[in-house]
Amino acid sequence: PVVALSLTAYYSLPFLNTVCRGYRHSMTINVRFFASLRERIGVAQTEIQADSVNDVRDVWLAVSHQPLDEEMLVAVNRNYASLDHTVVDGDEVAFFPPVTGG
Repeated sequence: PVVALSLTAYYSLPFLNTVCRGYRHSMTINVRFFASLRERIGVAQTEIQADSVNDVRDVWLAVSHQPLDEEMLVAVNRNYASLDHTVVDGDEVAFFPPVTGG
């Protein structure tokens, strides 16, 4: 059987985005910063165009040029995620400072 996919459907498949990254347009990733991270980075949100970004760690390095705090909280598309979470075109990545209590 032949399966036809629209270009929109084709580019929205995470596996194909990873495999075919070199053969398509740059990814657009929306990035948001909260609390002290917003003040440290200097903006509340930004958008990056990148084709060499594979995971959340890469997103942080692309926007901050600062060391990554392994305790930082991250959400991808409003769901908590690990720093190793793969990102795809159109994702929203949000960074939160580590939570401390007392």
